[in-house]
Amino acid sequence: MTFEIHKIGFENNKFIERDKTNPEQTIIKNVFKVNWEDDVKNYHISFNFTTNEEIELGQAIELYEKEDDVVIFRGFIRKSIRSAQKQINYEGYDIGYLLSKLSYTFDFKGTCISDAISRVCSDSNFPGLVNIKKDETRLTRIYRNKILKDVIYDILNGNPKLNKYTGPVNKNYFIDCSTGVLELKEYQICNDLYGKVSNLYVVKSLDTIQNDFKITYSIDIEGLPKEDDTLTILGDYKARKGVIIKIDNKELRFNDYYLIERSKHQIQGSVEKVQIYIKKVIL
Repeated sequence: MTFEIHKIGFENNKFIERDKTNPEQTIIKNVFKVNWEDDVKNYHISFNFTTNEEIELGQAIELYEKEDDVVIFRGFIRKSIRSAQKQINYEGYDIGYLLSKLSYTFDFKGTCISDAISRVCSDSNFPGLVNIKKDETRLTRIYRNKILKDVIYDILNGNPKLNKYTGPVNKNYFIDCSTGVLELKEYQICNDLYGKVSNLYVVKSLDTIQNDFKITYSIDIEGLPKEDDTLTILGDYKARKGVIIKIDNKELRFNDYYLIERSKHQIQGSVEKVQIYIKKVIL
């Protein structure tokens, strides 16, 4: 896999698509390492990367996978730290970070979940998809000067009695802002990760939820299993929050579908290592 970081524009609350025919105009050169992570409990991706190039704070950037022609995430640089080796570490978030900084008032009366999410975006001028998946679960609730993140969380996971839902709350939804707009997504099965699960390790999780594990696997470049005692994986950018994967490992008695709740990615050159935190799901 070939990863690149590009400078991109941002106007009128929208990221500007770069000209892929002239990548040299936007590419950030001499990138030594990239880290990014996500979590279904958070509405934003955090990232950092190291380079010797001077970049202004607030600059919009994207992480791009060249071979698959995929934008992995878009975000803004919020902080920089200069090291003794004349390298600069830049840190930032995708646009979902702003959901915890903006507050508005909303009045929902018998409004379905998808329409409520759309209204949160339109009323607050936050970039969101107009084709948010339709859901007929309805709620009645007034939010007065509430943080957008808290409003969305309550819409998706709120108290049915308090919100007067007409149907059960669908907890298979999560928020993703990695492409530069707010998307309401459902958990999806992914069967085409770069490498198959080979070596698994169960470790004590920071989370106390039952059936919550951190799992790792390792493969060599040819796709063959290899021994590895470190809790890392040679990974895939598709191994990210909201993805369901099938794991079949008789030795550790894994033989089911598991949701990736959290992922931590580290990229050096063309090699990506990933830690994933999973939870068993019933399809």
